[in-house]
Amino acid sequence: MNEESATVALHKFRLLKNVQTGKGPSTVADLIKVVQRLEETGSLEDRVRSGRPSLRQTLSVRETLASDSSVGSNSAREAGRRLAYHHPRYATFFM
Repeated sequence: MNEESATVALHKFRLLKNVQTGKGPSTVADLIKVVQRLEETGSLEDRVRSGRPSLRQTLSVRETLASDSSVGSNSAREAGRRLAYHHPRYATFFM
């Protein structure tokens, strides 16, 4: 890659991640990290991590619940079964 495309990638990354650009010039190490990440993943998206579910997963849950309501089921228990959700407190009762 040439220097111009690395600079453009850094600028795009900062815009996507809402990082302030007024902190001064970026270092060579920052540019190398961005380029490596772009080459490894093919995009500047966040990597998958453990922890709280992403918003995308929440949207799919909403879509599932919306499809449940179109079927006519408004039971929370039935929605939990369709989403394969088991509350930790009651997990021992269902085993």
